[in-house]
Amino acid sequence: MDYKEIFDRYLDGKLSGEELINFERSVKEDPALARELDRYKKLNAVSEKIFADDSVDQQAQDDILEYKQLDTEKDIDMQHFRKSLDMADRRRFSPVWYAAAVMLAGVITVAIVLLVNKPGGMAEMYASYYEEYHPSDKIFEITRSNDDLYFAVQVYEAGDLSRAVLLFTELSDSTEFAPFSHFYLGLMYIQQEKWEAAVGSFNQVITCGESDILIDARWYLGLCYLRIENASAARRQFDILSESENEYSKRARKILKHLD
Repeated sequence: MDYKEIFDRYLDGKLSGEELINFERSVKEDPALARELDRYKKLNAVSEKIFADDSVDQQAQDDILEYKQLDTEKDIDMQHFRKSLDMADRRRFSPVWYAAAVMLAGVITVAIVLLVNKPGGMAEMYASYYEEYHPSDKIFEITRSNDDLYFAVQVYEAGDLSRAVLLFTELSDSTEFAPFSHFYLGLMYIQQEKWEAAVGSFNQVITCGESDILIDARWYLGLCYLRIENASAARRQFDILSESENEYSKRARKILKHLD
C-alpha cells in the first residue's frame, strides 16, 4: 500500500475531519504504519535541510523531487523491502545462484576490461577486481539490529540510490552507525562514478576507527584509488590488507605485485 500521498497531506496539515480521525487511529493501532510515518518524517526533514542549502546542486534537488513524485505502483513499501531482502538472503546461500553469479561476474568483468581505453593501466586493474559488495553474516545481523539502518540498507538494495543517500547521510551523524553509513555512501558514489566522493566516504570509515566494516572499506578505497590512478595511495591500503589474513588479503597481494 502506498502511504506517501496521505503522509504528505498529513504533514502539510491538509487532513481534517473524519479522514484525520481515521488516519490517526490507524497510526495508533498499526505499529508498522507508525514506523513508516516516522521514517517518512525523517526523510522529509533531511529533504528540507538539503533544499535550504544553497550549495546543493540542482540535480540533487531534482532527484529528491523525482522520488517524491513517484507513481503509486513504483513506490516501495516495507512488505516489498522484506520480501526482496529475504529473496536476496536465500540467493546468497544457494550454490546454483552463486555459481551463476560467478559466471555472470566473469562475463561482465571481461566485457569491462575490453572496453577500457588504457590497456594494462590501473583502471583496467580496477575493473578486473571490482565486485559488488555482499555483506557477511555478521554485517547482515548488525544492519538488522537497528530499524533505521535496516530500512536504509533495504532502500539501497532496492536500487533507490537518491533516497538511500538521504537516509545514510542522516544516519552518518550517529556514532554507532556512522562507519556503516559512510561505507554505504561510498558504495553508492562508486555506482555513480563519483570517485572523489567515494574516496572521501571510505576515508570517513577509517577515521571512525576500528569497526566491523573497516576491512571492507579499505578494500573499496584501494580500488577507488586504482580507478583514479593514485598508485601510492592504493598501495597503502593494499599493504595494510595484505599484512593479515582476511577475505581480501590474497587479492591485495596480487594487486601489489602488479603495482610493483
